[in-house]
Amino acid sequence: MDQQSSAPLLQLKDLSVEFTQDGKQSRAVDRVSFPIKRGETLALVGESGSGKSVSALSVLKLLPYPAASHPTGSIEFEGENLLAMDEQHIRKVRGNRISMIFQEPMTSLNPLHTIERQVSEILRIHRGLGETNARKRVIELLEQVGIPDPEGRLGAYPHQLSGGQRQRVMIAMALANEPDLLIADEPTTALDVTVQAQILQLLKDLQQKTGMAMLFITHDLGIVRRLADRVCVMTAGKIVEHGETANIFADPQHEYTRHLLAAEPKGDPPQVDSTQPIVLSAEDIKVWFPVKTGFLRRTTSHIKAVDGIDLQLRAGQTLGIVGESGSGKTTLGLALLRLISSKGEIRYNSEAIDSYSWQKMRPLRRDMQVVFQDPFGSLSPRMSVSDIVAEGLKIHMPQLSSAERDAKVASALEEVGLDPAMRHRYPHEFSGGQRQRISIARAMVLEPKFVMLDEPTSALDMSVQAQVVDLLRGLQQRHGLAYLFISHDLKVVRALANDVIVMQHGKVVERGTAQDIFTAPQTDYTKQLMAAAFRMEAITASSNE
Repeated sequence: MDQQSSAPLLQLKDLSVEFTQDGKQSRAVDRVSFPIKRGETLALVGESGSGKSVSALSVLKLLPYPAASHPTGSIEFEGENLLAMDEQHIRKVRGNRISMIFQEPMTSLNPLHTIERQVSEILRIHRGLGETNARKRVIELLEQVGIPDPEGRLGAYPHQLSGGQRQRVMIAMALANEPDLLIADEPTTALDVTVQAQILQLLKDLQQKTGMAMLFITHDLGIVRRLADRVCVMTAGKIVEHGETANIFADPQHEYTRHLLAAEPKGDPPQVDSTQPIVLSAEDIKVWFPVKTGFLRRTTSHIKAVDGIDLQLRAGQTLGIVGESGSGKTTLGLALLRLISSKGEIRYNSEAIDSYSWQKMRPLRRDMQVVFQDPFGSLSPRMSVSDIVAEGLKIHMPQLSSAERDAKVASALEEVGLDPAMRHRYPHEFSGGQRQRISIARAMVLEPKFVMLDEPTSALDMSVQAQVVDLLRGLQQRHGLAYLFISHDLKVVRALANDVIVMQHGKVVERGTAQDIFTAPQTDYTKQLMAAAFRMEAITASSNE
């Protein structure tokens, strides 16, 4: 092998990143160095706020300059310092030679443009493809990443896709030009386990085909063990350990690395008292979206997102809703909260609410809270964290004084593991995991009776997942909360749910106690989900033995 081919494709040398706010400087990345060779995968792991994403964003100069600066170091791509490039030259690299999959697809996709337009734009700009060839390539890419009926989805907008489907569109955009380097920032966070396995296999196949290198940022150590050649472990902006993946997992040297490998949600959900009242029940819930075609836009068929589902939920009980992306999980939850229209009977505390107007539902909003899947999209960028968490208090507890509201906000943030002193900052100043904790604090500050948790741990690293699961259990036991827990992470569901409903194509394919579902699934679809989830878990477990 000659010197040129053996040289690193990307080389971070002594890189530091500082942010300046109100005249004060804080260092997010401190003298980080690592190489990435052609065709290899380097995993950057660590907890939220460790500096992983900031390091990756620096590569493509996507940080909020001039608030961000690089007091030391360089980032060399094939020998050229990317930090020294002007905007004109770096644009030729972005999306073409180096692509990035972002952590939060809803904020990365343009809500006003169709999926076809957003994916084909990259092909037109960098490859000069015409409309016909671009459309053909877009369909091929959407099919590659597992989007069902890719041709039929070309005209869809981001809000019409599930969270997992939006993430797959982001992956298709990143892979469109077959880049030399792919930066993947939590690319499988929003994906169910079966699609996660498909995407990881797709990335590996593309590497073998094109020689693409990957910088893979994740908190999921099962994925790291399966995908990465080398690992860098980050905490507090520094790399504390690096080496071959097998060596890191078999014999971790640093205490922090051992902490990461040992962290995962554990324990069992609280026992349900069968004498407790039924908080929420539903019968024959249907949410059908009309498909309109032709010049007159007549309804020719329906997408049956939720198709005839019954359920009931007691105080102190957690009902897990699992299934692949697009199975109708979130749509069901939104219908139960009366946030979208549905047919069927919905009862809250034995009172039929399915015909309630928005005005009549308003007094119930305090008792019926929701934590959304995408924390950045659900937090106003113009409001401080204190204002975000206190907003519901102003509406539902107007009798509280300003000091009392502030005290409740501080207490709620502390409960979810955030420093109350940070409450005057804005959402963009927090990591993805920290933003999710803010969302949980906003829901819990109102002391609700029923909470819909839509993928509440998907953006969290393993140790924080465990903390949040323990937190949710503790809140449930103290206040008798009823949870509707929607997730594709079956390890978290197993630790938190008493009962489970398995959904596919809007219908229930299996239901039962969590123990029965996890130990003896009856349907082929449930068996497939379990096999995909716990095959990844087995990989991680075997590496720790």
